[in-house]
Amino acid sequence: ASIRAVNVDSVVRTLVSRGLIQEAFTDPETGAIHYETTPMLLTSLGINSIEELPPISPLLPDGMDGFDERT
Repeated sequence: ASIRAVNVDSVVRTLVSRGLIQEAFTDPETGAIHYETTPMLLTSLGINSIEELPPISPLLPDGMDGFDERT
């Protein structure tokens, strides 16, 4: 897998092995695995929900307003 042409397989494997993210679902059309955060990640960050994280939009290039989220 890659994000912006950067291979992130080892990063994702590490996060999964540490229990910080987990597989949420597999896209039936593309076969892409989607991940979600775990309660352990929230505990590690000292927060109760991902809503407590600061917005990422100011850090993204112009024209990008965030990530798609599954609700």
